[in-house]
Amino acid sequence: MKQPLPVLATKYAVVFLAAASLGLLGLLLLKSIVDVDAHFDSWWYHLPWAARLVGLISPEAFQFEPIAAVRYQGFPLLPEFLQGVLWRVTGRVESANLVSMFGLLAFVWFLQHFFRIRFWLAVPALLAVPLIQGQATSTYVDLLANLAFAAFLLLIYLAYTRENAVNKKFFVVLVLSAFIAANSKLQLIPLIAVGTLFAALVLRKQLGRAIGFDGKPGMRSILVVICLSLVFFVPLKNLALHGNPFFPIKVEVLGHALNYAEVPPPKDLHAGELADASRVKKWFYSVFEIGMGPVIHVKRWSIDSAAPEGSPMGIQGGLFGYYVIFQLLLFGWLLVSGAARRSRVYPLAFIGLCVMGAALMPASHLVRYYMFWFICLISLNLHYLSSYSLTIRVGFSALFFAVVLIVVDASDQNFVRPKFKSLAELLEERVNPNILESARGKGNSCLALDRANEPFLYASFWHKDSHYIVKAGPFYSSDPVEIEKTCGNRDIIRSM
Repeated sequence: MKQPLPVLATKYAVVFLAAASLGLLGLLLLKSIVDVDAHFDSWWYHLPWAARLVGLISPEAFQFEPIAAVRYQGFPLLPEFLQGVLWRVTGRVESANLVSMFGLLAFVWFLQHFFRIRFWLAVPALLAVPLIQGQATSTYVDLLANLAFAAFLLLIYLAYTRENAVNKKFFVVLVLSAFIAANSKLQLIPLIAVGTLFAALVLRKQLGRAIGFDGKPGMRSILVVICLSLVFFVPLKNLALHGNPFFPIKVEVLGHALNYAEVPPPKDLHAGELADASRVKKWFYSVFEIGMGPVIHVKRWSIDSAAPEGSPMGIQGGLFGYYVIFQLLLFGWLLVSGAARRSRVYPLAFIGLCVMGAALMPASHLVRYYMFWFICLISLNLHYLSSYSLTIRVGFSALFFAVVLIVVDASDQNFVRPKFKSLAELLEERVNPNILESARGKGNSCLALDRANEPFLYASFWHKDSHYIVKAGPFYSSDPVEIEKTCGNRDIIRSM
């Protein structure tokens, strides 16, 4: 029996959308493999840390710039370790990009497995977010951390809203997602602690039965302690070694400052004309990209939320404000007329708590730090859309792809187009031969350059038949006392 034409057209549309999703992922995967990441933070500390962690470069051969050095002692290092492993196995620094890419692929699988969201619906919905599209092929750790944290929160939501959701696989993924998030981003650890309390409330009766320890409270307690120790390894390690769970960041307890080496981000961090505004107001301006100019302005799109000149804040945006509005309106429509209507208290409370958590955190206007709430919103919308007809889901997928194309065009294809930029090209572009010769000639050098991400490019590791030591001196500093204090008895080389 022949199928009706509309049904046949819908099936062909699914095939097309699936092919387009795979093509988009394939393009990003190719870019991850062939393009060296040239962004600021990558060469300031992500790649130097990755090289140190897996023994590619010794502490003697290259010594970190002061801020990067203290952060190395206290910040979570899981993403950099994974980057280093891939780098060492393949022999290519470009492979470090794959950690973010694999994180995105894992999250798409997560949505398919736990929320029955087809990948051809999830891929365009997620990649319509500029920060996700851009960071998927970089060594920045924000995407991996926020995807893992979003998965953790979504599983807690699932436990509250679906009977018999908790089983061994659920528990393993819950712990793994919390472990990845907490060991990837220091700023997320307080939020993960709050999420853990919510998880404990719903799991306290189901956990024993789910993992096979029903009637064995002792074994269950041991397992919980082990899991919590793994998840909160970084603050526990910092407390033991430095007396401050958030070292090197300054933390005060009852008016007493714990051991620290760095003060928290100032209230006016790149906040421009909103320097004195509340965190919530700055977050609101950043999320909805108020005052940032036309969408087609290519300088509006970056992986570190740097805003174009004339914006209210120096760091602002990255989620695509119009797309945020669309997803919020979709959420409201689903609550009123869709599958979410039967239990609207849970999704409202869930998204409300996620938004509060993001908006009230320090430096909340740096939305790349806290994009988990928007990932949760998109995922929840897709979850409820999955109960609709195939025709409606196809329509929304096509709409998401339209937004993806807008982002691709507005960003001049910088996030998705492989440029085949090699390490050799980056070194030729960034390394001043005069500075390099000075470092080689002096043997034990301290590079106090204008940019913090420059010194690692001068390390002897990158330059054939070179054997010399480089220490990264303080950047953006013209104070000779500070430079001499950092560099010690090494020969100081400055920007030329």
